[in-house]
Amino acid sequence: MTDTEFQPETGFTEPTQTDQPAVSPSARHFPMLLGLEGPLKGRRFILDKQVISIGRDMLADILLMDNRASRQHTRIIYVNIQQKDEVPVCRLFDAGSTNGTFLNQKKVGAGGAPLADKDHIHIGRTVFGFYIRDDQDVKAEETFEVLAAQDDITGLFNKSTFYRILAREVERARRYQRHLSFLLLDLDNLSDVAERYGPAARNSLLRKVGFLLTQSLRAQDIAGSIGPKHEMGILLPETPPKGALLAAERLCKGVAEEVLQHGDIQIHSTASIGVAVLNSDTGSQEELIRSVRRALDSARDQGGNRALRLDADQTT
Repeated sequence: MTDTEFQPETGFTEPTQTDQPAVSPSARHFPMLLGLEGPLKGRRFILDKQVISIGRDMLADILLMDNRASRQHTRIIYVNIQQKDEVPVCRLFDAGSTNGTFLNQKKVGAGGAPLADKDHIHIGRTVFGFYIRDDQDVKAEETFEVLAAQDDITGLFNKSTFYRILAREVERARRYQRHLSFLLLDLDNLSDVAERYGPAARNSLLRKVGFLLTQSLRAQDIAGSIGPKHEMGILLPETPPKGALLAAERLCKGVAEEVLQHGDIQIHSTASIGVAVLNSDTGSQEELIRSVRRALDSARDQGGNRALRLDADQTT
């Protein structure tokens, strides 16, 4: 894909230019983005600032864990944010990105473009829907929407979302007799970082490793923050034992090479990773979880900074 050509990878329905919000004269209206495709699928963002930044930068208002997005990729300007009784007026701007920002499959030029209800915004692998909702709609949607699909610290899926996906992938792997690999990652010095430098440094380290995972994994892989001590789970569909162990070893190497700059301090870390494979080591979701936890415990016991898969006869 070039900077000037857009080849959609998703199956969403293109909105028509005549779609406009139904305006209730007595209600207050809010602009919002809803992730339709990509890493933020299902996530909702109420636009409550005059300038909303989107990109891979850790300080972006909406952080994209997407290597096809630029650090400062897109901006949305909420033009009339001070006029609470008016329907929101928003404009979309590209922030000098490498691959461009697309509105309804058309590349956004230097002058930006106005946003209308039900528009689609394409940034890297992510597709957002832009919507204008009144306060009653927002409250109603909050009742049914999974607001916390994403872990607030790491940017990965949270525990409940991860395990829902795990159940789906286990069923699929068993039905079609395919491999499903499960990696369980734990940072070896995370508690020491928290004690020495505080929770902010710990959270920054977790977020950096979460970002590393999203950059290192394939599009079909799933990563989540799932443990009470911030362990991270990774699902690798269609991946046999040898490939899973190689992937885990690459992640160990990647974590060891990362450096977190926290103020004037450089923080290094290493990871222990347990590896287990459905249909090789185990035949059920419960057995898969027990197997990967035993492998992680063994990796820790052997000094950490390593990936380990137990032989099948050790997991019984």
